[in-house]
Amino acid sequence: MTQVMVKVVVDILPVDAWSLMSDFSSPHKYVPGILKTKVLPGPTSGVGAHRLVFDKVGKSIDETVIEWIEGSGFKMRLHQGEMNLSPFKYAQFNYHVSPEGSDSTLVELTMVFELHWGLLGSVIGNLIFRPVIKYRLMGVATGLKFFYENTVESSKEHIE
Repeated sequence: MTQVMVKVVVDILPVDAWSLMSDFSSPHKYVPGILKTKVLPGPTSGVGAHRLVFDKVGKSIDETVIEWIEGSGFKMRLHQGEMNLSPFKYAQFNYHVSPEGSDSTLVELTMVFELHWGLLGSVIGNLIFRPVIKYRLMGVATGLKFFYENTVESSKEHIE
C-alpha cells in the first residue's frame, strides 16, 4: 500500500473542526472539482455512512466510512458501486484532527492506495500517482482550511 499525506493547521478549535469534518454532506464545499454531495440512506455518520461525491462532468465516487473515531477522524473506502475505484486495486481516504496549540487544529489528510500489477503497479504508483495525489491533497487541504476558518468566523459573527 502507498500512503500520501498532507497536513494543514486550521485556526479554529478542534471541537469546531471535528463538527465540520463529521458533517458528511459537505465535501463539495471544500474539495476542488467536487460539485455535489449526496448522502445515501442509512447512517449519516459513523461506520457504514455512505455518500456519493460528483465531479464537474457528473461522474460519482462512492465513499463509505469503514472506521470512525469520534472526535478525531474517520477512514473511508473509495469505490464505484461494488467495484474498486478504477484504476486502483484498493483506495482509502483518511481524515484526522488533533489539537495544535491552544486554539488551532492540525488536520491530516491521507490517501492510501494500491494499484494492480504487483511490483510494476507499485513503481507506477510512486512515480506517477503519488505526485498527482499529493497535488490534489494540497488542494483539498487549502480548500478545507479556507472553508473551516470562514465557516467558524461567520458563525461567530452571527452570535455576537
